[in-house]
Amino acid sequence: MTATPSFPKIIAHRGASGYAPENTMVAFEKAISLGCDMIEVDVRPTADHRAVIYHDRRLKRTTGLPGSVRKFTESQLTALPAAYRYAIPGYEDQKIPSLDQMLSALQGRCSLLLEIKAEGLIAPVDFLRFVGETLNKFNGDQWVTVQSFDSGLLRRFHRMFPEYSIHKLLVFRLPIFNVQLDRSLKVEDALKNSYYRAINVDHRFLSPRFIKKVHRFGKEVYCWTVNDKIRMKKLVEWQIDGIITNYPDRLLALRENENG
Repeated sequence: MTATPSFPKIIAHRGASGYAPENTMVAFEKAISLGCDMIEVDVRPTADHRAVIYHDRRLKRTTGLPGSVRKFTESQLTALPAAYRYAIPGYEDQKIPSLDQMLSALQGRCSLLLEIKAEGLIAPVDFLRFVGETLNKFNGDQWVTVQSFDSGLLRRFHRMFPEYSIHKLLVFRLPIFNVQLDRSLKVEDALKNSYYRAINVDHRFLSPRFIKKVHRFGKEVYCWTVNDKIRMKKLVEWQIDGIITNYPDRLLALRENENG
């Protein structure tokens, strides 16, 4: 399935993570079987300068083991369980995928939104080179979009691999949680950046006015993570360009209803 001009791209968050453990091969397969337009995943560096598909900086939440991802080698990480404490039984065999493994399985089947995570690395040039060269092995410029919260990281990646589409993740201040990333970047700066194809923000900050403003700059607006059907419908009415969700089938049902 592909997104229509009047309906946003349906993007499976870490695969169909509402139905299978996040960032696992089974979650990616489920997302494809549901018919999503795109799959969103996270990639992190390993101790041996390779890459695995994993969201958190530390391993505890999904593996039950202590330690940071980048302190282990690729072979060590891909042997670890990826569904620790997952609520639905039957996924005990799922392991952390390598970047290469995931790309090999998804090429030609679904578009990919790849978030590069490299917190704590001052100048992760070697890691970015590995990611870009691995993507190139699978003709990634034809089906992979790269995104990050880190403006400097995106700038470096774009200089090294200018053929890739780039999205900028933005987080504004949340008064309750006191969260704000990329403090040096203003929204206007992101909108004026020539190689950012889209801005990706928390859906709670969106409004019709914000979306129209971004569109005036010739860029798309994506948002995360929307699981409520009523909120999905509202965002469609606001003409959002892409919605990241744990339940892509909910958006698919909405699209089918709109298409009659």
